[in-house]
Amino acid sequence: MSPPLPTKEELEALSSGWYLGTETIPNHFKFSYSRELNGSFLASDRAIDEPIELWGIFKISKDSFTFTPTVGYDMSNKPAYDTHKNDDACWLNLRPAVNLLAHDHETVLGGSAPEWDKYVANLKAIEKRYKPPPKSIASSSAPKQQSALLDDSVLKLSHKFLLEKPEKLETASSSNDSETGKGTSEPASEIFVHPELTLENWPVPDSWNIARETLLARNYAIQPLNAYVRGKEKLIRPSRYEQKLKGAVAHVAFTIMAYRFAQENRVRFVAVAQRITVLFPPARASSNLKRKAQALETTSGSPHKKTKTDNEV
Repeated sequence: MSPPLPTKEELEALSSGWYLGTETIPNHFKFSYSRELNGSFLASDRAIDEPIELWGIFKISKDSFTFTPTVGYDMSNKPAYDTHKNDDACWLNLRPAVNLLAHDHETVLGGSAPEWDKYVANLKAIEKRYKPPPKSIASSSAPKQQSALLDDSVLKLSHKFLLEKPEKLETASSSNDSETGKGTSEPASEIFVHPELTLENWPVPDSWNIARETLLARNYAIQPLNAYVRGKEKLIRPSRYEQKLKGAVAHVAFTIMAYRFAQENRVRFVAVAQRITVLFPPARASSNLKRKAQALETTSGSPHKKTKTDNEV
């Protein structure tokens, strides 16, 4: 049985950002440059330092799905262009991504095929809000823009599993800090974190262990997907990303980044995942349950019962 249809209020409560299917884009939306991110992000002239979160209802494509622990990379059989690189450098260069599509499921808000054009038009209009730095305008023609939309039917959503930990967080969860009152503002120290959500136990093959140890020594940590199944509070474990996300209909919240490549006179827009909430699981999940039930019935039933069932069908 399919999950009950989410209410409009429930969907809107999943993100405080701007719904991608809204008729008019606010005039105060603009791109703001960040030295730390080495790029520009969509913000508002009312809060220039805060990225604006966009959201919509999408189907997560089964094709080109690399939201997996290894991102589809084989560390023991590297491609030719990576054979000269250290394992940790290869891991750091991986860019997990999935494609978001229009869906054919009934929902209260948009994202279905008839309303997809509104999503696309708004994204294109938002990308046009980007303005290159004044110096670049004077020295060259307008940069070529590479959209986050692969075409008018696909939005590419990206994520980065590895990030460098700020120095101040290194001992935030230690027992000494807890006893002295330091680090108590960090909610992670009070919440159980599944081992799979840490770099120490990130579920990759043993061939990745050298890279793992090197990255741990360099103070890197895992930034897991902020992904949930509707109605559940625990994060989806990385070993279940494919099972839970691939082919699902989901509420997806993301930010838009713009990266300028001055030498190529090019700007690349990237949709960066902020939160994914599965509203309706992949269709194959229910299909697999039916197949298992049929297989169990076939293997456990007597020959006489099997024949009777076949005749009835």
